[in-house]
Amino acid sequence: MSGGDGGRPGTLDPESAAKADPKLRQALAEAAADDLLGVVLVLAGPADGGSGDPVAPPEPPEPPDPADFADRVAWRQAMIDHHKGRVDDELGDIRDALAALGLRVQGGTFSAAAVVEGPPPAIRAALALPGVRHASLDHEHRRGSDAAPPAEDG
Repeated sequence: MSGGDGGRPGTLDPESAAKADPKLRQALAEAAADDLLGVVLVLAGPADGGSGDPVAPPEPPEPPDPADFADRVAWRQAMIDHHKGRVDDELGDIRDALAALGLRVQGGTFSAAAVVEGPPPAIRAALALPGVRHASLDHEHRRGSDAAPPAEDG
């Protein structure tokens, strides 16, 4: 299994383990294969060394010029769309790779942070991807339990 250590369930290779916070490593070690884990990922695109591709990305397009818009609201929306397009260019491939692992992906469209939810084997595989820079446990849900994930304190 990708991201595993000799195929033993619940273990991570050293590079993947270095990306995961201690609570996530513990949850991965203790979770059953059909449990669900929610994980906050910090993603890295090609410009950040996240693709493994040695080719430098093209220069991003210039942001919209305010003079090209009738009002500031239209210009601000164009700036937001421009930024989202740049983030999608940078992180779209890694978000697609996470989804292909069977993870539910939320975020990663306006910043380099995304929340994914899925079973431990898919989380381990995600940690092995070069576009994943860091991972922190957000929540866990044991399938054998009817209990909802615990509420956050304070």
